[in-house]
Amino acid sequence: MMIILHCSVLLSGAAFLDGSILELWNMNNSGKSFEEAMESIEKVKGGKGNR
Repeated sequence: MMIILHCSVLLSGAAFLDGSILELWNMNNSGKSFEEAMESIEKVKGGKGNR
């Protein structure tokens, strides 16, 4: 019974953190998707090595 309780606490905490991180992302990066941000980072990384 205690194992089930521990698992539910861990899953609840993970879901809370996931939602919080997404909410923070949306507050700080309105209009951008996470995928767009990662693509722009990859473009910048790729451009710096070709100088």
